[in-house]
Amino acid sequence: MTWRPITLTELQPMQTIRVNGRLAMRIHELRPLGAGVVQVTTDLGETISLTAADQLLRLDKGLTAPEDQGEAREADPAAALPRS
Repeated sequence: MTWRPITLTELQPMQTIRVNGRLAMRIHELRPLGAGVVQVTTDLGETISLTAADQLLRLDKGLTAPEDQGEAREADPAAALPRS
């Protein structure tokens, strides 16, 4: 699992994000407020407003891009072995 940068327009419900290096939170609901502002309600019921100035990272739990597969093989050589 790694943290990857994400923009406001890429946010989706059920993603786990980190905002400005603070604790991680899971998105429950998103509401665009216009002018580059998105209101996020977390799974714990907290509501925060995010802007393009916020540093956003999403938790990447799996392999989603081809370049990530190479990283996984380097980290775990057994993953590259053929399965029978």
